[in-house]
Amino acid sequence: MQPTSGQRIPIKKGEDPNTYRYMMPRVSIRHSGNITTITNISEIAKEIGRSASCLRQWLMALLGLTTRIDPKNANDLQIKGHHEASSIQDSIYEFINVFVICPCCGNPETTMFVQNSELNLQCRACGRSSPAGGPSGGARGKSKQAQKAVQKETTWILKHIHSENLQSHSLQSDAAVENLDDFEVPGPDMF
Repeated sequence: MQPTSGQRIPIKKGEDPNTYRYMMPRVSIRHSGNITTITNISEIAKEIGRSASCLRQWLMALLGLTTRIDPKNANDLQIKGHHEASSIQDSIYEFINVFVICPCCGNPETTMFVQNSELNLQCRACGRSSPAGGPSGGARGKSKQAQKAVQKETTWILKHIHSENLQSHSLQSDAAVENLDDFEVPGPDMF
């Protein structure tokens, strides 16, 4: 069964969709012969704050899939083989857990950066910086295949973080933050 276009689900798996603030579109697919097309990969990428290229590389690394951008529609991702939306959605949730969710506070408002040749997440909610996926880099407790995928994706991101726009929304901007140095504490003569 193909999900209805426009359905929104929590970015963090397991959260209540009625109360959780951060939402994304549910994976929407169509099948044509031996090709599965994710018709909303760009929208999902935008909502989680990463690029469609990051998601594409993740699906290739985790599932060993051959993928390509649809030549007729750059917003669609074609995957060789017949795949169900639920398995693709689960794979995207794995990506989110390792490369989007802050390991400290569980919030998805993160940006990626490199420090000492390691991939890190900077959280805009709690302000902490931590290795992507936590101290273990997101590999602890995962299958060998998932551990390999995390390593491949991390290597790919480290190689491309400065040459591609891997973060896809406003979290990538360094918007001006109020300069607190200019703040004056009101004294008795100011009233």
